[in-house]
Amino acid sequence: MASAGKAIRELSSLGTLAGKELRKSMITRRALKAEVVRLTYRVQELEDRLCPCEQHDYIKVDTEYECSPAGVDAIGVYRCKRCGKKIKRYW
Repeated sequence: MASAGKAIRELSSLGTLAGKELRKSMITRRALKAEVVRLTYRVQELEDRLCPCEQHDYIKVDTEYECSPAGVDAIGVYRCKRCGKKIKRYW
């Protein structure tokens, strides 16, 4: 009987540890998501300072080709001279 009680206590303590780790990982995920959102807004703010009102000076830096069942699509890769933002556009 004593060994059964000891086994139950060990299992309950393992469950508590697992619960603590789960809560810790959830807090970490939540904090990381908040940090990503904060940094995304910061990048947008800095980009707006360099290129106000989305007035980027794009230059073509590369052409990528994408194969699909309908055919081959050419995708132009452009980079802004001032802020370095990269975009891809079909042409």
